[in-house]
Amino acid sequence: MRELVIIGIGNPWRRDDGVGPEVIRAIARCMPGVRTVTLTYPDPAVLLPLWQRVRTCIVVDAVACTYAPPGTIIRWFLGGEGFSMGNVRGVSTHGWRLGETLRLAFQMGCMPERMIVYGIVGETFAYGYGLSRRVARAVPLVVRWIRTDGYVTQRSSRRSATASNGATRTSA
Repeated sequence: MRELVIIGIGNPWRRDDGVGPEVIRAIARCMPGVRTVTLTYPDPAVLLPLWQRVRTCIVVDAVACTYAPPGTIIRWFLGGEGFSMGNVRGVSTHGWRLGETLRLAFQMGCMPERMIVYGIVGETFAYGYGLSRRVARAVPLVVRWIRTDGYVTQRSSRRSATASNGATRTSA
């Protein structure tokens, strides 16, 4: 069983939806040897087998959110008892969202021992390449959290606030 896999989800040709793959590129540069996977969308046929074979899985994806500005990072620590993403939803240009895949994994008993999801609130999902300025500023912060959280211990910073659903929010 592997200790860690880091998965970036998103389509780089849909602007901020490409933040997951961008974080994976940065992780690959600063954490050589860590297993990383980039997916265009959260396909359960790919994700569920990956999750079953690791102790810790970290997923990075763009999210649409009604209560936070673009570039905000929302971090969920998921356990075996289930979870709630509240009014935050993953973004998919293919119709299948990360939340749906997570619910399916919980129902099937296919979750890793520890799951951390980093959702970065997007500003634009229009056709085109490149992240918006606010979302691009969130990338190094997510990379730093992944590197320093020790796969990942919950710790707070003065710029973080914990929501009632167990998520941590930080504006970049």
